[in-house]
Amino acid sequence: MSRIDKIINRYRWIFPKKINGVKRFIAVALLMVVALGLRLAMAPVEAGLQYITFFPAVALAVVFAGFWAGIFASVIGIVLATYIFTVPYYSLGLASFHNSLWSNSVFLIDTLVVCFSIEAMHRYRNQIAQKLDSTNQSLIDTHERLSSVLEQNLNEIYLFDTKSLRYEYANAFAITNLGYSLDSLQTMTPVDIKPEFDEPSFRNLLAPLLQGDTEQVVYETIHHRADGSEYPVEVHTQLAGARERSVFVSFVLDITERKKSEQALLQAKEEAERSSHAKSEFLTRMSHELRTPMNAILGFSQVLEEEPLLPQQQDYVQEIHHAGNHLLELINDLLDISSIEAGKIGINIEAVRLAPLITQAVQFIRPLMQEMNITLNNQCADNITLLADATRLKQILVNLLSNAAKYNCADGRIVIACQPLGAERLRVMVTDTGKGIPEESMTHIFTPFERLGMLDNTTIEGTGVGLALAQSLAQLMDGDIGVESIPGQGSTFWVELPRLTSVPEDAAPQRFPIDESHDGFKLLYIEDNSANLRVVEAMLRKQHNITLISAGDGNYGLELAQRYLPEVILLDIKLPGMDGFEVLKALQSLPETRDIPVIAISADALPIDVQRGLDAGFRYYLTKPIEKNELIEAIRRFQTI
Repeated sequence: MSRIDKIINRYRWIFPKKINGVKRFIAVALLMVVALGLRLAMAPVEAGLQYITFFPAVALAVVFAGFWAGIFASVIGIVLATYIFTVPYYSLGLASFHNSLWSNSVFLIDTLVVCFSIEAMHRYRNQIAQKLDSTNQSLIDTHERLSSVLEQNLNEIYLFDTKSLRYEYANAFAITNLGYSLDSLQTMTPVDIKPEFDEPSFRNLLAPLLQGDTEQVVYETIHHRADGSEYPVEVHTQLAGARERSVFVSFVLDITERKKSEQALLQAKEEAERSSHAKSEFLTRMSHELRTPMNAILGFSQVLEEEPLLPQQQDYVQEIHHAGNHLLELINDLLDISSIEAGKIGINIEAVRLAPLITQAVQFIRPLMQEMNITLNNQCADNITLLADATRLKQILVNLLSNAAKYNCADGRIVIACQPLGAERLRVMVTDTGKGIPEESMTHIFTPFERLGMLDNTTIEGTGVGLALAQSLAQLMDGDIGVESIPGQGSTFWVELPRLTSVPEDAAPQRFPIDESHDGFKLLYIEDNSANLRVVEAMLRKQHNITLISAGDGNYGLELAQRYLPEVILLDIKLPGMDGFEVLKALQSLPETRDIPVIAISADALPIDVQRGLDAGFRYYLTKPIEKNELIEAIRRFQTI
């Protein structure tokens, strides 16, 4: 009950309800008769006292019967005073009022004032009562709406005391979900349905609310039902009410379905990780199994190219070499795409000069350009330096230039241009004069296995993964790649990367020239595959200053290393018995061999495999198939005599 209600109830006798209808006039008449009787029973009439009992009677008439009842009582009072009492009326001490008409007039005026005053009080009281009734009804309506919201809410809602922690309220959903009655809950505390808490720990959890450090405490826990079952919940608890009568309000969400979804997502993630691991393992094995025979094919084809052959035989060897390189390109692209998808490709961002990379990429496609009589115009300045991975950027440039040559027309042109994009980025553009790309094909031009040559059924070689790989590599280097094309006029592919405005002195690539002046350079090659051994022997046959020593397993290789102390050791990773890592560890443990540079040669070509080898202590890592020039350059890096 509000304070105003209490005041009205306490003093309600001042403003009683009125008597309505004919009853009020009968009541007034009786009231005046009583007043007359009281007056006759008093002492003899004195001047000014003949109306003494009629004033209260008039006032009571107004209070209980209304304004017109008071007027009626005044008229009766005048009649009674005039015809029953003959003593002049000296009202308000005015001795001059001896005339009965004048006395009655004064009495009438006095009673009118009384009637108006009391009626005004009545009306004011009614206005207050109406406002109170309206306010009370609004409060009742609001209370009913809030109660409806609480009771129909599909989350559990609890109110519990801040001191005793006992529940004071729980909505219908909470009672149904827990299985306790409201009476039972009101004898319990949250600790009784949260088995992981005891009272001290639960109070510590809610202490920040009482201390004003936070407005809400959110936590996950388990609710214990009356039947012994449990379910996970997320609880949002707040402090409500005044300090002297505050309560905790908890909104509780049943998160059973969320937990099931999270568990399903976790299982799916674990399954995806297992699949990814299996995929990576498969690719690693396939890479090794494919690269081992490819090493023999490409290695011997390189050796045969240097032999005196008939022109037709030379063509055959070049076809073998060309087909082998194409197959190797496919293997590398597929491995790179898979490594990117698995998040296992390493990117080494550094300051890279663009000009040397363009030169190397152009050299790679020069035979195709010569075959189609394509001219190239490089408009990029020599002093441009980008922040990128040199190997991956070269891979992108080779792909874009290769496409520009393959899809160009005979006697066409290729233009390489650079466009600054502000002070921190640069766009490298490769433009050709080919047929262009239809607009409907632009949306999936970077989709794996979508080949440009498939659009017009041409016989142009390609795997369909080059542009997808280039896009992924560009994005890994904080860059982007795109294309603009006009059918019938040509296409412009561009790659955008961060640029470096100040060039460090050590940004130029390091070269290792082959030194033919030293004889007696001992090289130990530990390899179990005789074909791979013959490939290396053939590649080094004309390097007269190199003496090749070979071993077919790790134990024999360790023996030869200690006997001959070679300047460099070539070590295959996949060896029978002791593998390459175990042999390397043994070499590092021997005082006489720990300082000999060891170069890994392996068909395990994934970036994670290369990094693992370098981390283990290999000074260089060559992947099969072996390129002759790369092999010789790697050896000369560590030439000491």
